[in-house]
Amino acid sequence: MRNVDQKWLLLLAPDGKKFLVNTIQKKLSTHLGELDLENIKGTKIKSNKGFEFDVLRPSFVDFLYHLKRGPAVILPKDAAQILLNGGIRPGAKIIEIGTGSGWLSSVLAYFIGQKGKIISYEKEKRFAELAKKNFELLGLKNIDLKLEDARHANFSKYKNSIDAFIVDLAKPEDMLNSAAMALKQGGYFIAYCPQITQVLHLAKKLQDSFILEKVCEIFERNWVIKDKIARPQHDALSHTAFLCFARKK
Repeated sequence: MRNVDQKWLLLLAPDGKKFLVNTIQKKLSTHLGELDLENIKGTKIKSNKGFEFDVLRPSFVDFLYHLKRGPAVILPKDAAQILLNGGIRPGAKIIEIGTGSGWLSSVLAYFIGQKGKIISYEKEKRFAELAKKNFELLGLKNIDLKLEDARHANFSKYKNSIDAFIVDLAKPEDMLNSAAMALKQGGYFIAYCPQITQVLHLAKKLQDSFILEKVCEIFERNWVIKDKIARPQHDALSHTAFLCFARKK
């Protein structure tokens, strides 16, 4: 990410809207006027309508929110739980089933570092191509993206070597045997389940090789703070999915 960071700037408008711009751009048209990017000096820039924008270095999350999306993405509120409750650490080796747009893959790859590795399976070519472009934008080199239906893949080569096995499928239980083979003892099987019925079906199948440790859903409510006004935002992030965490026996 370091070399990627140096090629981009984040412009923050007075109303809070963010713009991620490449340093080779010369102009940017916004709802508050046009910006001459060649005139950036220090940490401020004014539009031709007189509005002042803050100039910042983008964070990883800034990049994440500007990635192109295909299928529904696993949002930071859920990704953070997966990181903390799924045993994810620098240098970890992770298998992900269902790459989608590559949001979760990117988060995982960023936090495990170059000594870690993500092996991510996606059966839809259009999603895999989109995810690949997103990985390239972020400069991530530690993701092995496989265009393959993981339900028919051979996981024997990963036997007892994987730290976390993450599944985003309609039937996560279809991957239990593969996960049991690939995971280290004590490694995490993590399922992202939009429906509670998925959780119930999965829980019935877990018992032979896994210990169900935790099932949760995460709600996020941001607040508007302006002068003496303090109120919750109206677009609170409520239910997206149930997160299931199980450990290999």
